[in-house]
Amino acid sequence: FEKRTEVKTEEYIDMVEKKTGALIEASTKTGSLLGNGSEKEVSCLSEYGRLMGIAFQIQDDIIGIMGEKEKTGKPIGSDIQKGKWTFPIVKAYQNSNAQNKKIIKKTLSKDQESEEDTKKVIEIFKETEAIKISEKKSKDLVKEAKNNLKNISNSKAKDFLLELADFSIEREF
Repeated sequence: FEKRTEVKTEEYIDMVEKKTGALIEASTKTGSLLGNGSEKEVSCLSEYGRLMGIAFQIQDDIIGIMGEKEKTGKPIGSDIQKGKWTFPIVKAYQNSNAQNKKIIKKTLSKDQESEEDTKKVIEIFKETEAIKISEKKSKDLVKEAKNNLKNISNSKAKDFLLELADFSIEREF
């Protein structure tokens, strides 16, 4: 994606689903299989993991753009500087006018962005509400993931997964 000049939401979600979504899904599915879960439990926990992986990645994208170095270990806008098409960047691009689309494309395609370029793109995030849109998408995915746990018997493990879901969208940046 880093070499592309444009990425659509569906393409981004598909890519993240195959990476972070698949990783978390494999973890929750394996746990349910090792715990002798029923077919329905395995299915519900697999879907929980897939959705949580996507939500986690979107939240990580937000942190990679807006996070303070002291809290995240990365400078503000680090993903912009790396030319990454993250969910917030995709949304900012889609909701931008032609001039702002040019700024985003130009900034992402540069080998070395300046701090000024990064600040311009962050301003575009504010204008397009890309961060709010991204946060809402992440929260919606977490809600959907948690709904998959309704078919799982109450247990400490279920409580942990519910808490983990909430934590994933409450991470500070």
